[in-house]
Amino acid sequence: MMRTRTPLVVATLATLLAGCSHYAKNEIETVEPNETAFLIPLRGDSKQQTQTNSIEYLEKNKIQAKTVEIPHQLVRLCDSTFQAADCLRDVAMYRLIKVSRTPVSREWTKDPGTGSNPADDALHVESVESIGFYMGASVTAHVADENAARFQYYFAGQPLSHIIDDQVRKFILTRLSEKTGAMKLDEIRATRASMFKGIRDETVAHFAAMGVTIDNLGYTDGMSYENKQIQQAIDKQFEASALAETARQQARAAEEFAKAQAATTAMVDLELKKKLVDAQVEMMHKFNGQLPTTLVIGGNSGEGFAGALTGAMLGNRK
Repeated sequence: MMRTRTPLVVATLATLLAGCSHYAKNEIETVEPNETAFLIPLRGDSKQQTQTNSIEYLEKNKIQAKTVEIPHQLVRLCDSTFQAADCLRDVAMYRLIKVSRTPVSREWTKDPGTGSNPADDALHVESVESIGFYMGASVTAHVADENAARFQYYFAGQPLSHIIDDQVRKFILTRLSEKTGAMKLDEIRATRASMFKGIRDETVAHFAAMGVTIDNLGYTDGMSYENKQIQQAIDKQFEASALAETARQQARAAEEFAKAQAATTAMVDLELKKKLVDAQVEMMHKFNGQLPTTLVIGGNSGEGFAGALTGAMLGNRK
């Protein structure tokens, strides 16, 4: 029995290996400068392996190499009694996970020509009076190297662009809807800057815990209303307010001009009076107590006559 089985087994294995086109091929992967990579073993004693779905495990398996060789091995997938060549598979012994750290930016607007996507991506919400309006928004985010394991743990290989378009946008829209839905339209207009800053702070904190760094988040294009008549009424109100403000500014300017003109006139009048007083004081200083003794009376062509005034004509002032 042994003599007949041994050649048969050897022949079977030889036939299997000779006819099998499968052989292990190692892979060469490149880690780009903007990527963080993790090399995860796929085979081994599971009892001695650390739980793979943890941030600590990913950190432990982070690699710094820029070129990685991933070993492969031929693995039998069929029962040992079945000797078909198709039972052998070329299986990678490790999995290389790469997380891109390239920043992602988005412009969410109603106009497809200005937004990041060819669709209406504006944030549509409404006030407590059920008046619908929308706002644009812009966001920029990235994954830092020290947060790559955390990002991979929470989002399992999804690209950051998808996280921004899906989860980040939904979070912002939900928080904005909650706030505006409890406020009147006038209150929203008056506080939208501080309101959106609060939403930004919440968004930054929420996604930082999952490995996403929000670098910038703000609203754009102000508030536009779903009902065109409301928008037109608000536009007219704005125009009227602008005209009224212009009229007030012109009135203030005219008032200031009148005040300045009155002040100038008063200063000129005061200066003339001062000069008159100065002249009178100077005359008093020069007066010697005697009246003039000669009277000159002008005539045509500069001719005239002088009359000598005697003490008798003028009278005795002694």
